[in-house]
Amino acid sequence: MFQKSRFVFSAIVAASLFVSVSAQAKLAELPKCEDKNGQALPVDNNRVVTFKAVTPNQFHERARVEGRVVRILGSRPSHAHFEIQIGPRPQDTLEVVFNLDFGRPQPKVGDEVEACGDYITSNAPTPRYKPSPSGAIIHWVHENSRGGPHPDGYILLNDRFMYGFGRLPVEVAAPEESRRLPSVGSSTPNAEEAAPARKPEGRPKKSERKRPSAGQDDAEFEKKPRHGRNWRDWLDAVKN
Repeated sequence: MFQKSRFVFSAIVAASLFVSVSAQAKLAELPKCEDKNGQALPVDNNRVVTFKAVTPNQFHERARVEGRVVRILGSRPSHAHFEIQIGPRPQDTLEVVFNLDFGRPQPKVGDEVEACGDYITSNAPTPRYKPSPSGAIIHWVHENSRGGPHPDGYILLNDRFMYGFGRLPVEVAAPEESRRLPSVGSSTPNAEEAAPARKPEGRPKKSERKRPSAGQDDAEFEKKPRHGRNWRDWLDAVKN
């Protein structure tokens, strides 16, 4: 009788753990990028290039773009700033502004970036802000943990690591091409020639399966997560 009860208890615990792990693992899926009305936005660089060309300073709209990092604009105490090319002309650039409370991405020139967030035309100074070096920005590229009018955003680096949900990067599956709109300005001319082709990544050896850690060089950053633990940290705790 005791053995039977023990077996039933173990089965219940195992089932509960499976459900919990499955629920947590869903965070690895790329979230929907929403417009102001809650509708899904496709990647559409041409739309944002047009915004930048014809809208007045401080024009605001939701956007989802993809491009290649062309310049690191430097980091401030609370935000990282870098520039991506989203169209064929030299002026078709966009500044990405990322809040470091939601991770510490370290993009390099040549990296591929997808960004979802709030677009703002920024080609002239305001009483509070200087104009963007790119003439336009995309910010709020992270979850909205405070509520209000901003939908969640994110940045996806090299089609692999998503930042903006928790303090650590989340590894995700590569975006499906079917979700993207064909966009003439979605890449720079001769992009394939300018950047070396990436080899398909095979499954790494067990000894090499180390997940990158945002802020791994900062003990306090890891010690005091502001927005909760990353789901993979929770899984590590369960396994141990």
